[in-house]
Amino acid sequence: MKRGQKISRERDKKEKEERERVAKRKREQEEREAKIEEEKRMADPEGWLRDLQAKRARLSYVVKDSRRRQEKGEGRGGKSSMQRMKLLAEASMDTEKDVMFGKDDSDWSIYEQMANSDNDAARLLEEQEKELARVESLLAGHEKIAVEADYGHHIALGVERVRVPEVLFKPYLVGIDELGVGEAISTVLMSFNEEQRVLLVKNVFLTGGSSLLHHFGERIKQEIRQICPEDTVIHVNRGETTQDAWKGASMYTQTSDFSSSLITNKMYEECGGAYLNDHFAANPLTIK
Repeated sequence: MKRGQKISRERDKKEKEERERVAKRKREQEEREAKIEEEKRMADPEGWLRDLQAKRARLSYVVKDSRRRQEKGEGRGGKSSMQRMKLLAEASMDTEKDVMFGKDDSDWSIYEQMANSDNDAARLLEEQEKELARVESLLAGHEKIAVEADYGHHIALGVERVRVPEVLFKPYLVGIDELGVGEAISTVLMSFNEEQRVLLVKNVFLTGGSSLLHHFGERIKQEIRQICPEDTVIHVNRGETTQDAWKGASMYTQTSDFSSSLITNKMYEECGGAYLNDHFAANPLTIK
């Protein structure tokens, strides 16, 4: 009895481990496919959108046609298929005719084969419906949408929703010879030693209107990941409002250091604009 229970537990354990392995492989496959999909989208947003729309059109036609045939009994799982099975059963029971159907056990496998065919068709339709739902969910965030402007008109936006924010990371797209957000972050991080960088990337703080862009935080994390060791812990936090910078400056005006950081008009006239580069509060990254 105990030996049987032990064997049963071991079998259950192996089955559980196998299910976990299958689930893990499925997750990894989905992650790889999602990464490839995102790379295609970023490389050619318009082409990616066209291809996805064409795929949706094909899947929509296939799914609708399969549903129509099933409803009318033209599919394998329809009424006509069930009628054929009934006729075969009646023929096999007709003892007045010289019918040998059913003499051997293998004869009856036809029912199993027909049932399996019906199940295969149902599974295929289910897979097609899932893929159609996946494609539609991808398109939902990127197809042209109507945005009502303050002055009452509607503006249709499509790939512009991807290409315009991309300028923040690739200014050269619009002819601006400046660092993108990712490059600027890399420049700042590389000015610190490795130990300090590890601490900094654990507390990345996003603020301002641009940080509200869809998936902006994930993109920043991706940019940081490219310049950090694989096992580096990265935390990207978002501010609560678009006024964080103003609130921070407002709080700074209440400190004792504020007055010493000011540059008066008299100082500017005496020292000139170059003095701003030497001022302790100057941003060295903006100095050319």
